[in-house]
Amino acid sequence: MAPEVLLGHAAAYDACAADVWSLGVTCFAVLIARPPFPQAWRQSQSYNVIVSGRLAALFHAWKLSVPFDFDLSPTALDMVQSLLVEDPLRRPTVERSLLTDPFFAEAA
Repeated sequence: MAPEVLLGHAAAYDACAADVWSLGVTCFAVLIARPPFPQAWRQSQSYNVIVSGRLAALFHAWKLSVPFDFDLSPTALDMVQSLLVEDPLRRPTVERSLLTDPFFAEAA
């Protein structure tokens, strides 16, 4: 669930932005074969590392070598990181940037 939903910020709720967050969590789980965090809450160390833009630090803490333990391109990691932004206003939108993301362009 998107952070703004869990925190009860009804004024900041945007269904599309929440869906983008969910897509980021889903992509992370598919690419890494485990969820990024048990729940999106500020007391979770992995949550805080991810939303601060330090996805590589999380892999290091988990003792994973990316891309060696997983065959991931830098564009795949950048895509996941761009989706898992805590501020819904800073997440990509489908219309504005998600469809032009290099990861999805490579896959097309």
